[in-house]
Amino acid sequence: MLAPIVNIVTVVDVIRALSTGSLKDGLYMMDTSWNSEGQGTSRLTTACYPGQRIHWIIRAIDVQTPASIRDITFPRGPGDAAPTHGFGAEPAAGATLTWRYWSGIVPAYLRCGLYRYRLTVQMGTGKRSVMHADTPALKVVLP
Repeated sequence: MLAPIVNIVTVVDVIRALSTGSLKDGLYMMDTSWNSEGQGTSRLTTACYPGQRIHWIIRAIDVQTPASIRDITFPRGPGDAAPTHGFGAEPAAGATLTWRYWSGIVPAYLRCGLYRYRLTVQMGTGKRSVMHADTPALKVVLP
């Protein structure tokens, strides 16, 4: 039996990201899915199925500078540059403006395939505190 919930845990090396101005080498993603690829990298491809709940959780390596999920967006379709909030993702109940936990459900109407998404991370405050990773994806399969 497949798990009803997949947890995607993101760990951010805040010092590296802020000093380089990029999440490229400071973002590590893992999940609890059964057949994912890219574990421990920013190129995580999480296997999931329509109707499955997904939790996104974020943690910072630097204990002095918090990391939070600012947004999770998915392109609407091929060639459509305007993103939309992904798969019903929303901050968890009781979350404040600094979200460390998001939850969403993979829509039942989605076809099997690969769906890249943009993970927007905020680390502290300032001009360079918000960064994006466009490399993670959900791989929708039949249960």
